[in-house]
Amino acid sequence: MKKMRILDVLQIGLAVCLGLVAADNTRAASVEADTNPYVLVDLAACKKPPLAPPALPATSYEQYDARRRFVNLDGSGQCVLLDFWIERLGGSPSAGMRVLEHRYLRFTGGKWQPFVAAFTWYPYALKERTTGKVYLVDAPTEEDLGDFMVLKTGVPRVFTTAGWISEKGFNDSLALQEVTAGRAEILLALARRLEPHATPARDPRGAERARIRLLREAATGKSP
Repeated sequence: MKKMRILDVLQIGLAVCLGLVAADNTRAASVEADTNPYVLVDLAACKKPPLAPPALPATSYEQYDARRRFVNLDGSGQCVLLDFWIERLGGSPSAGMRVLEHRYLRFTGGKWQPFVAAFTWYPYALKERTTGKVYLVDAPTEEDLGDFMVLKTGVPRVFTTAGWISEKGFNDSLALQEVTAGRAEILLALARRLEPHATPARDPRGAERARIRLLREAATGKSP
């Protein structure tokens, strides 16, 4: 009985110690999150227009792997549409004749209209806690599509938006101002925010893990 009591005490003590360690880790994680001056913005949290958009290109030999996202790019809360797909130029089987095509649409004037924006792939958004300023980060990786001939890992770019540019006879353009001052800090902040998403279960292609490496290398000068 005495030995059992000693064992019980030891087990209780161990459980308490483990609980304290877990609590310390939780507090440390909370401190880490709180000290990050930028928060990740969910660009998909936007209001869709009342009219359904044009359908994605039908899958065929010439066009395939189409994907679509509704996103809030300009901060208005209204969705715009970013479509991407792979196209074989002229139906050629040559690997070098495959390109990444895109279509950007916004709902204006009662219908979906094409627009122009300098994004290579779906951007991420960070909001600065103190100012509320939103930064869009374009950081494509080969792993996003798993086809480096079509989408190559690119130099991460940071933008702020300044509304829309409309000119008669031309498609509207999303006015983007590239950010250089503080770029490294923004890239590192995004890398930290993406870490919870970079697990094998949530990131089977390894795209987020590749993006985190890319962001860190660009921020520290190991890549452009």
